[in-house]
Amino acid sequence: MKHGKNLIYGLVDPRTNLLRYVGRSTSGLSRPATHWCPSRLRAKGSTHRANWIRSVLAAGSVPKIVVLETLSSAEGLNEAERKWIRHWKSKGADLTNATEGSEGIVGWRHSSETREKIRVAGLGRRMSPKNRAAISAAVTGRVVSEETRAKLSAALSGSLRPKTAEHRAKLSAAQKGRVFSTEHLAKLSFASQRRFQKLDTQKRQQLTLHARTVLQQKRRSL
Repeated sequence: MKHGKNLIYGLVDPRTNLLRYVGRSTSGLSRPATHWCPSRLRAKGSTHRANWIRSVLAAGSVPKIVVLETLSSAEGLNEAERKWIRHWKSKGADLTNATEGSEGIVGWRHSSETREKIRVAGLGRRMSPKNRAAISAAVTGRVVSEETRAKLSAALSGSLRPKTAEHRAKLSAAQKGRVFSTEHLAKLSFASQRRFQKLDTQKRQQLTLHARTVLQQKRRSL
């Protein structure tokens, strides 16, 4: 079924079939799928919506897109979005919307200078195959198979290609005796800190607790 460009859409959690977000679009169904683009998720940081989308991706799936209403023009989108958010919240829906809707200005466009800066910033940035597949599936309405979801989940968890004991031994032997420069160690430390800061509070606490536990075990073994 074809839909117009001006519409109100919802994002549904495929694990529970519950509506979690209501948004508006002036570009049809191409807008909803941008929510789980890597650059968009990084920009949103640890917002409620971004954390929910990350949890769906980590489970090897993507949010389902549903069209709630199609409008003939963009003029009524603000009020329509507020109406649908109020409607679903009154039904008890646990929406991740941070506001009652209408943030931003429908129809507003970046200046040519800003668009050029965005274009330049995006040069060289490549999306992983699993993210491209997930976005493509969401836009076309294709149902992701159980096998595909399992592969996505494995890839996100780092277990797609489990290392054998022989492989681990080779990796360990290759690292023995390797001396890193002070500059290289500083870069590794900085990169690790940046990755750590991008995690949500619960993940940081879990990693910190794990590190303390490992350190205590090592001290007891000495």
